[in-house]
Amino acid sequence: MSPRRAENGRFGISAVTSAVLPGVPEAAGMARAVVLQALASHPAADEAALCVSELAANAVLHSGSGLPGGTFTVTVELAGTGVRIAVTDAGATTRPRVMRPSRGRTHGRGLAIGDALSASWGWGCQRRGGSRTTWCEIYPESANGRAIA
Repeated sequence: MSPRRAENGRFGISAVTSAVLPGVPEAAGMARAVVLQALASHPAADEAALCVSELAANAVLHSGSGLPGGTFTVTVELAGTGVRIAVTDAGATTRPRVMRPSRGRTHGRGLAIGDALSASWGWGCQRRGGSRTTWCEIYPESANGRAIA
């Protein structure tokens, strides 16, 4: 499955929180804490925390951020009722994609979770520095995260 793109102009940013975290497995919990603190009582806080946890785990497992001394950045953006969660890592040689793992596998479900909970998601790479940003947008007005038009 490929990333879903946000509608043009739908996401006008009104507030931003950002944190640089170490590229260690425990940082997924730190990323959740950043999101939950930034969103406090926002109706999409739980979904956003779950999504950022998966994006952070992917940054540590599948990018240079997981190397000794590596870091990644978590960004939380608010716009109206919507939330945009982004993780910028040190880059990788592979593209983020939704996997369909077998029952016995314990990995490979992160982007599928983000895809199910978000209205849209995607990724992009910076030519300079080689960083990669993976993001998702969540709107609380629908039960499954899909924005109601």
